[in-house]
Amino acid sequence: ELAGHLWLNEQHLKDLVNVLHQSEEFSRVKLYFDLSLRQLVEHEAERNLQLFVQSVYHYVVQLLGYRGRSLSKFNSPPDCYASLCLETADVTLREETKAKLTEDWKALRLLELSPGEVSRELSSDLGDTVSSPMSASEKLPKFFAGMMAEKKWRTLSEEALRVSSAAWEWIRAFCARYKSMGHKLK
Repeated sequence: ELAGHLWLNEQHLKDLVNVLHQSEEFSRVKLYFDLSLRQLVEHEAERNLQLFVQSVYHYVVQLLGYRGRSLSKFNSPPDCYASLCLETADVTLREETKAKLTEDWKALRLLELSPGEVSRELSSDLGDTVSSPMSASEKLPKFFAGMMAEKKWRTLSEEALRVSSAAWEWIRAFCARYKSMGHKLK
């Protein structure tokens, strides 16, 4: 349901942004200031108002950042391809998603085959968006440890997921610009 950029239409995100620019919200802050004038001298009330407004602003921006980071995974593989599995998805959406999957795969393969450290780092970043199927508290039995060789991949973190999501947006924008100039990805 939130695949692609649909998560940007979530009402709770719009509500958070509205806190920063709706006049109704500013009226509430003014009411807070007027109430504080009853208890404090004006310069203290103004200082408290300034601190309060700064706190609200930083809190809202921080919340938007957290929600944006956690929801941005819907723009990245494998979540962005979810509509291919939905029986309720219309044919046009499925075709667009299939085209996106093909373009992403081509870009990733070209990047993986490209020489240079930057290409390797970017392709590694692109691979970090795949969520772990297990929670951190779950452990596999020791028997499974012998199935794989020494770990040579990065551990996923909130930062790695954020970077990976940004890498997918960058590579898609780069490929779109490249194609708009008349070039083709092979």
